[in-house]
Amino acid sequence: NDMGHDIGRIKVRITRLEKTFVELCVGNETLSNLQSRPGVGSVSAAILVSGVGPIEHFRSVKQVNKFAGLNLVSKQSGEYQGIRVISKMGNRLLRSAVYQAALAASHSGSPLGKWYRNRSKQPGVKKKKLLIALAGKILRIVFGIMKHGTLYRENYDNLLKIKQRHREVLAKVNKKTA
Repeated sequence: NDMGHDIGRIKVRITRLEKTFVELCVGNETLSNLQSRPGVGSVSAAILVSGVGPIEHFRSVKQVNKFAGLNLVSKQSGEYQGIRVISKMGNRLLRSAVYQAALAASHSGSPLGKWYRNRSKQPGVKKKKLLIALAGKILRIVFGIMKHGTLYRENYDNLLKIKQRHREVLAKVNKKTA
């Protein structure tokens, strides 16, 4: 009976904490922008924002990758040249949150999910390493959203490639006419 009473009190406390959490998140533009990315909910967004901290502290996504411990390092000893693994020297909570987002994305119908499934069908590909690569892609997206204060746009990468191709064609045309 005492245990049932304790469980009831814990459930009430969890409900209050969830309500407080939602109230704190409402109106936060960065959290809203991150939640525009499929697979990122309010809790994941809050962990990502708090894990990364002030985005102004980072000049590049490589610095964020290193901060999360997703940067690659070589394991070697003397003449032995080892394999490349993630360093795991960064923020464990941030790395875990990005990995969980990668896991969710790998099962989704999003372009990242399709990328994961296409790559995982190739011979010799280890799914865990592929998930880490996907986590790195997601962290790049998170960095861009936080750095530029924009919403997630699924076809943004394709748009950038098209714009780059247009610039290259324009440069060739200008070179020929000059």
